Amino acid sequence: MIKDIRALELLSPARDLSTGIAAIDCGADAVYIGAEHHGARAAAANSIDDIRLLCDYAHKFRAKIYVTLNTLIFDNELESVRELICRLYEVGVDALIIQDFSILEMNIPPIELHASTQCDIRTVEKAVLMERLGFSQIVLPREMTAEEILKVHQNTNVTLEAFVHGALCVSYSGDCRASFVNGGRSANRGECAQICRLPYNLTDGDGNVIKTAQHLLSLKDLNRLNNLAELIDAGISSFKIEGRLKSVDYVRNVTAAYSEALNRYIDLHKNRFVRSSCGISHAGFRPDVSKSFNRGFTTYFLNNPYPGKSALGSHATAKFVGETLGTVSIEKNAIKIKVSDSISLNNGDGLTFFDMKGMFRGFRVNKVENRLIYPNLSRNEYPDHGTLIYRNYDKRFADIINKAKSLRKIRTSIRLEYNEGILRLEAIDERGCHAIITHCYKYNPANTNQKDFRYKNLTKTGDTIYHIERVEDLVEEKMFIQASILSELRRRLIEALDNAAASTYPLPNSKWPKRKPLCQLSNEPQPQEKSLSSPSGVFTPISNRLSKKLCDRLKVANVEDAIEVLPTTVTEKEIRVMTSRYCLRRELGYCMKTPEGRLLKEPLTLAPVNSSVRTMRLEFDCRNCRMHVYALPSRR
Repeated sequence: MIKDIRALELLSPARDLSTGIAAIDCGADAVYIGAEHHGARAAAANSIDDIRLLCDYAHKFRAKIYVTLNTLIFDNELESVRELICRLYEVGVDALIIQDFSILEMNIPPIELHASTQCDIRTVEKAVLMERLGFSQIVLPREMTAEEILKVHQNTNVTLEAFVHGALCVSYSGDCRASFVNGGRSANRGECAQICRLPYNLTDGDGNVIKTAQHLLSLKDLNRLNNLAELIDAGISSFKIEGRLKSVDYVRNVTAAYSEALNRYIDLHKNRFVRSSCGISHAGFRPDVSKSFNRGFTTYFLNNPYPGKSALGSHATAKFVGETLGTVSIEKNAIKIKVSDSISLNNGDGLTFFDMKGMFRGFRVNKVENRLIYPNLSRNEYPDHGTLIYRNYDKRFADIINKAKSLRKIRTSIRLEYNEGILRLEAIDERGCHAIITHCYKYNPANTNQKDFRYKNLTKTGDTIYHIERVEDLVEEKMFIQASILSELRRRLIEALDNAAASTYPLPNSKWPKRKPLCQLSNEPQPQEKSLSSPSGVFTPISNRLSKKLCDRLKVANVEDAIEVLPTTVTEKEIRVMTSRYCLRRELGYCMKTPEGRLLKEPLTLAPVNSSVRTMRLEFDCRNCRMHVYALPSRR
């Protein structure tokens, strides 16, 4: 069920300015990027000047720039965050993606606020209050099913955003303490150490080792390229690609793939949906998301709240295995792989395999000759006969992307007229921008029809963002106009369109969300108390005085202090570090609701392999189908 005709937004990540521009060229309607500090990826910070340049570029296409301020804020950082927000507003940022609700208490400019996935909006009640607090867009958890998304959509009017592609966190976002407890690097402060990607030994209650050196908390990557229709029907309007630490090639490839898919959907449902930005994108290559880094693909819980055995995990390795090529045979100093004729092997390809001990290995191809591969390996490192070989780096595909020139053009129509000594060139583009240029010119007849000559000159837009798709030439066929005059008219017209676009871009305060005063909210009936308390309630754990003040105004019950501000001795106790919809029992085929589940005696524990991570105990809430992960005291 679809409420109304609405704009659809493809939201792409950018680690830096060049990646953001590339995403826009490949079809992104919006880009999210980190600023100088307090983004959830500390390694992807950007200067205000670079963000200004990205805003200027994006706004030409009516694309938007969202800045991530989605970490917890400490008391001594409140003023620096407020000052940063003021600077971001001044350079034209369209919205902030936030986690810490202290920002709601700050004296900041009228900039839109989006509730980050770090806010952990698992319930309809929480989504409703996010809207009432004034968030114009909320990012739903990756774990939600289409049915659960639809319930949020039916009970709110706020724009809903969902992840469609990229890495998956095993814990609900915003509710993971594992990295902090195991080394002081807080995921809620942009410093996640990704301990979920490490290998562990799984031991049962009798001390039996069930799994050895497996990446048991590592999930496959999200891929909903073929599920956009279901998400749209459920109420999603913003489709988010994960990856602010990814390379520009990754962002270009995945953005182009999803942009093309959205366009196909809109073409099939005309007059019901539009893209939220303007311009026609030409990637310059045929996208293929399987060629970019992934750990295997899953749609996660979108269509099934109880996925079966081996549906979600990437246990063998947390790295990119790649596409299957075939099995190998060894011929002297070369490797021969039995592959279909449709697969081409290239010098520089990256190939991978699992050795006899199950260890993940990789190598570069030095040379391919007559279907024989000469690897960058010593002879004793060769894979054994019959080993399955994969390719995680396709040199030919990478070269195609690197050489491709992605373009984005604004569709424009122009009209040329001549009346009483005045040449008049008029344009209107798909953004609704309108410009008129005039030039005094004396009539000069020609011997031949000049329309083709004028058309070719007026449509030469070169490296500009404009594509002239329609020319209405009302000038007499045999009137001669010098090429230099036509070129000058065209140049001035493009300059006028640029100025019109810049002057008509909506200012943030014209879109300022209609927030109810907090004093009014505090006097209104609140949702059930359980939705007003952490960890899965309205607020993330409290880390500063302004968030506490807001909780007091709204009479929020049972608010937790963030672990990051508690005494360090808390990390020496048993503590819940994750809650996950992913169930390791179910993934391994030992669901407690099946006969096989009784074969695995609890408690189950995960012991790290060759790392200082604490041993973790698994607790299973079968009624709600959730898994809780507890870090045991380090002295054990």
